[in-house]
Amino acid sequence: MQIENIKKEERSRIRVEIQHGKLVERTTPEKKSDPEAYKREVRTSLSLASGLGFSIVLPLIGGIFLGKLIDGYMNTDGRYTVICLFIGFALGMANILMMLKKD
Repeated sequence: MQIENIKKEERSRIRVEIQHGKLVERTTPEKKSDPEAYKREVRTSLSLASGLGFSIVLPLIGGIFLGKLIDGYMNTDGRYTVICLFIGFALGMANILMMLKKD
C-alpha cells in the first residue's frame, strides 16, 4: 500500500513503525468511529512517552546524587559527579534501547 494512493483523510491516520527490523503500517482508530479504541491508543502512547522520560531522568538524577556523595566523601571538586552523570546517561540510553527492542 503506497501513501500516494490513499485518500487525504486516511493519510493522517497511518503510522509507520519499525518492528523487528521491518516497516509496519498501522492505522490509528478514528475518534468519531471508535472512541474507546482511540482512548486506548492515546493512553498507550502517553504511558510509553512517560516511561521513556523516566528511563532517562532517573539514571541521570541517580548519577548526580551518587557523584555528589562520592565527591563529598573524597573531598574532590566535582570530578566524580561528572563521571557518574555520564554513566547515568549511558545507563538511561541503554535502558531506552532495551525498551524499544522489547516492543
